[in-house]
Amino acid sequence: MKLEDFFGVDIDKYPYETNRVLDFLGVRRTIEKTKQVNDLINAFEPNSPYVDVAKRQQLLLLLKPLLSQAFLPHDNFYYNKEVNTATKKDRRYNAEERLLTIVLTVATGEKYSTLVDKEFKPDISILRSLNRDQDERYDRLKQILSTHTQEVLEQFKIDKKKINPPKEDKKSFFSRLLKK
Repeated sequence: MKLEDFFGVDIDKYPYETNRVLDFLGVRRTIEKTKQVNDLINAFEPNSPYVDVAKRQQLLLLLKPLLSQAFLPHDNFYYNKEVNTATKKDRRYNAEERLLTIVLTVATGEKYSTLVDKEFKPDISILRSLNRDQDERYDRLKQILSTHTQEVLEQFKIDKKKINPPKEDKKSFFSRLLKK
């Protein structure tokens, strides 16, 4: 995917749903074919919360190269301009805004307008400013995803043990003999 692909994209019309975002971006099949997602689909049902979290993780990973690029600095006046798509710089800024909107909704699992209403931090301007380290923006989004899916991941660990119980330790011949 290229940054320009995000120019003018508006996913905030609908309630947040991972598959809708993947379809909107045209990457659903790509994400579902990854080993992590495919293994979970085979182990659980396709609409399982575990599969949803894995799809979100894989989407962030897919978008990591775009998130690692240097972004334009935050522009307080961008949305106040009469025409904010006239220049190449304005179109790039819009594409960056849309990309950040999408990855923030994917990381939180919530509609962007809901995040704005809640005054969620880090907001788009903070994510935009994370340019010091190449992977800083991606790492921060991964951290947000982890925080917002912690309960699902803890339940997954419990369910995984039920599916694949730990094997009993094989005792040596002598320890079995002495127990009797």
